[in-house]
Amino acid sequence: MLVAIDIDGVLADIGTQIFQILGEPENKTVYDLYQAYPESVHDRISELIISPYFYWSMDKSVGALDFMYNLLKQGHTAMYMTMRPDGMQRVTVDWLAFTNFPVLSIIFAGDFGGKVPLLRKMGCDILVDDCPEIAADFAQYGTSIIVQNPEWPYGYSDYGDAITVENLQQAAEVIQRAAK
Repeated sequence: MLVAIDIDGVLADIGTQIFQILGEPENKTVYDLYQAYPESVHDRISELIISPYFYWSMDKSVGALDFMYNLLKQGHTAMYMTMRPDGMQRVTVDWLAFTNFPVLSIIFAGDFGGKVPLLRKMGCDILVDDCPEIAADFAQYGTSIIVQNPEWPYGYSDYGDAITVENLQQAAEVIQRAAK
């Protein structure tokens, strides 16, 4: 099965990174940083998302390496997919290598008009993402897994047919069931 795995929020712990820099969001019921934080920090958010250091200094999510290597060991074809902005390709490749993730294709989906149209064209079977809207949209076409950050529950209520899990171990179990 072809499995696409998001980087930020799934393999990279962007939540902790954001909290350390900006503090707790005012509104944890939304996914978008500009809606979650007050306007007074919007310039700082804009600076962060184009900063290579911001992406380089993220920690791996708990269980991320085991998840990726076990996925490949089970015979799945996997690729990384991200909406990171243009200019972050080098730091993304370097971070994945430095943190010992397997060498796989990396798709920067922002260059193609978003993840879901591209995943459909590629014939992707499973998406593992932390964005509820993207996961719910992809669930119309394949198995979609939302890795929910318990510290930032979004409050998003309509996941469509997407499956919500709390960690990558649970995501691996969903993938195993879908492969049968």
